[in-house]
Amino acid sequence: MEVTNDILDLLEQPRFDNSIESYQYATYQPASQDNLNNRGTEITIEINAGDKYTHTSRSYLYIKGRLVRADNEQPFAADAEITLVNNAIMYLFSTIKYEVGGQIMESINCPGQAQL
Repeated sequence: MEVTNDILDLLEQPRFDNSIESYQYATYQPASQDNLNNRGTEITIEINAGDKYTHTSRSYLYIKGRLVRADNEQPFAADAEITLVNNAIMYLFSTIKYEVGGQIMESINCPGQAQL
């Protein structure tokens, strides 16, 4: 039986769609920034982009903060040597969820320990 569907023609040269010529990054903030330092606080970043196409794999989180000592919550000295574990920032979160239209697309528990 011969397959005549062009979709399955493995010998045909691949076709590339270059209709998207550039990307623009947009900044979104958490809905509430009052209690981000409190343990157990849910941080939600809602993106209402009805007229935009999003490219999730090119998105990223920018996290800004201070690294302080656990014993007195004071900043480390400028010449202090500090070592962070791999994926250190992800240990700040217990669960990360990606939702589209209220539907959970992906959910990761303990993202600092998650393997890629």
